Amino acid sequence: TQGDVEQTIHAPVGPPPDMDDEPGNHLRHHRLTRGVSSNQLADETKIRVSLLENLEAEKFTDLPAEVYVRGFVVQCAKALGVEDPERLAAAYLAKMKKTPNSED
Repeated sequence: TQGDVEQTIHAPVGPPPDMDDEPGNHLRHHRLTRGVSSNQLADETKIRVSLLENLEAEKFTDLPAEVYVRGFVVQCAKALGVEDPERLAAAYLAKMKKTPNSED
């Protein structure tokens, strides 16, 4: 069968999660709403899929230095048409700074 909805991408229902509280989920929401897979976003941004997944999941300990994370978030947000990529990056870094680096 032919159709453009026959992807394994399921668009979320409702508004995006709050940018300040859940920046990773906010980014993921926009990706899914646009029907873009992690692989497609990786191809467009040249950012590894594993890194994109860690950004969306807010796995801060698995991410590189903040300067890189900021650039990745802005780049992804722009590619996905997020309204204010710089604000999203700032919210992401603020949450990243508040999260302890230790995993016990």
